[in-house]
Amino acid sequence: NQVGGNKAEQALLELIEPFGFQFVGDGQLRVGRKFPDFWNGGQKLIELFGEHVHALEEVGTRTAYFNDRGYDCLIIWSKEVFSTPSQVTAKVAKFMKG
Repeated sequence: NQVGGNKAEQALLELIEPFGFQFVGDGQLRVGRKFPDFWNGGQKLIELFGEHVHALEEVGTRTAYFNDRGYDCLIIWSKEVFSTPSQVTAKVAKFMKG
């Protein structure tokens, strides 16, 4: 699959594509006034947060925003994608069961 975006988005997509996620961070999916990064075609979203761009406080507000609109949202930090990819895969597997 072709994916736009940065290296972290491309690396994360490789980890989560087996779970049915696709990259929609280019504006393909709009939820209210926000555009999530990855979507499984149903009610699951994954947001990729960069440490230099996003604050820890944003995690709760971002997930609550999507929850209020009927979506489950998982936040993954870009450093996790590169430092602990197996933990990211396990986190996504758990998210999909919940």
